[in-house]
Amino acid sequence: KYMSRLSQSGFTLVELMLAMALFSVIMIVSTTGFIAINRTYTRGAIKKQLNGSIRNLESDVSATLRNPQSNPTYCKHDTAAPPDCADSPFNMNCISGARYFWKSVDGISGNSGLYRDSGSCSGASFVTPNIDSAVRLVDERFVVEKFTITPLQNYLFQVTGVLRTVDGTAQTLTD
Repeated sequence: KYMSRLSQSGFTLVELMLAMALFSVIMIVSTTGFIAINRTYTRGAIKKQLNGSIRNLESDVSATLRNPQSNPTYCKHDTAAPPDCADSPFNMNCISGARYFWKSVDGISGNSGLYRDSGSCSGASFVTPNIDSAVRLVDERFVVEKFTITPLQNYLFQVTGVLRTVDGTAQTLTD
């Protein structure tokens, strides 16, 4: 009943360590690939949502500008702001009875996004518009850095804007 060491079945410690090292390398490579694919998908989904918000905004502004009743009034929250605008944490753009407003980008916390209502561009309602009763055109996950409506000739307008994600990780889209 003598068994030699060579006839015993099983793996040596060196073989087990090599198998574990190979398995670890395969797991690291596959996990890294999975994370990269997930990141690419997430960025694409955010970009798609941002494009959708821009299309909604374009559609709303186009409908508003088809019936121009007044020249645009623009209010930017900074030191060169008109007197009514100086106390407001919002930037606003008023035209044809529509008021588009969004939070300033200078670090004010709270809701981002872009909203439209029919409020005034002067007085107390100008300083603190009611976000809850306004129509949200751009989701709160996005920040409006710039949004202007410039009248040209013959009832033509140039609308420009820059939107980005709140944390700035997705691509900035300019329209």
